[in-house]
Amino acid sequence: MMRNLIVFSLLFTLGLAGFAQQSLETNVAFLRGKDQIRNGEYQKAIQQFDQVISEMGEQAEVFAFRAKAKLFSGDAKGGNEDLAKAVALDNSSRNVLYISSEMKGTMGDLSGALKDLNSLLTGHPDDIDALMIRASYLKMKGMDAEACADWKKAEQLGSPTAKDFSNRMCK
Repeated sequence: MMRNLIVFSLLFTLGLAGFAQQSLETNVAFLRGKDQIRNGEYQKAIQQFDQVISEMGEQAEVFAFRAKAKLFSGDAKGGNEDLAKAVALDNSSRNVLYISSEMKGTMGDLSGALKDLNSLLTGHPDDIDALMIRASYLKMKGMDAEACADWKKAEQLGSPTAKDFSNRMCK
């Protein structure tokens, strides 16, 4: 009982309240899949997300994370298909927009990545990570003034990394 309460609290805190109503095993599979992506174990992550989808049905964030795992495992077509499903299910989810921008940036579509980050920042204008990522993509596109504006905003929000970038890149 206490274990379920702790997992529920953790998932709710992480913004995954919808997952909290599912079985403990499903929640663990979702979190394990995310960890496996971080560890570069993409095929194992895909298996975890397959399990979650079979038990929960179609959830935007699960498709988004599976899309990322597929892309990084070398299955760009499968990754793009899953990403399209995630976006169709919820095109305003913070995680879906993060993953979409990351995938597009990885594939060289900086304009598409910037579009996703702009959407994310519309709903979350003080998201330091999104500002930092957008600044990097803007810099890559030669949009130095815009990149510096994002780094400076992230710095004002308290990011020491943004301060370092701002000092080095913005003269």
